Amino acid sequence: MSIHHWLLLASLCLSGCEALDEAFDCLDNDVPEFRDSTLLPGVLNQVYGDTIRIGINNDAFDEWYNYRVELTGELPPGILFRREQLRLYFEGTPLAVGDFEFTLRLEVLPGSSRDQEDIDSLCRTVEFGNYVIRVSDN
Repeated sequence: MSIHHWLLLASLCLSGCEALDEAFDCLDNDVPEFRDSTLLPGVLNQVYGDTIRIGINNDAFDEWYNYRVELTGELPPGILFRREQLRLYFEGTPLAVGDFEFTLRLEVLPGSSRDQEDIDSLCRTVEFGNYVIRVSDN
């Protein structure tokens, strides 16, 4: 841990326990995350499938949280997006060639089977991921 981290922790100790707890959550990066950073390329008119895993960094019980996932941008025509628990599926048969860029927004929501305190202890509750599915004709 760098001297800057120690100084931050020392100053937070003086400001109270709640601030210290929040600082530790951010130092060990307790945040929602996309565990896969890229998607496989596709081939025109051939069956496609790939998966992005989601969760909470540094939490062994991330399946206990309630998540919302939103997609903005463009998927290749013929490719569908669906979510099942901690997996985002991209499946279908691409019908056009090109680079199809989109953004995923992952949010941890209240009302999960985790205590609200666990959700409040996250360093942040929203994460964004930028993705591309490249479809070629060969």
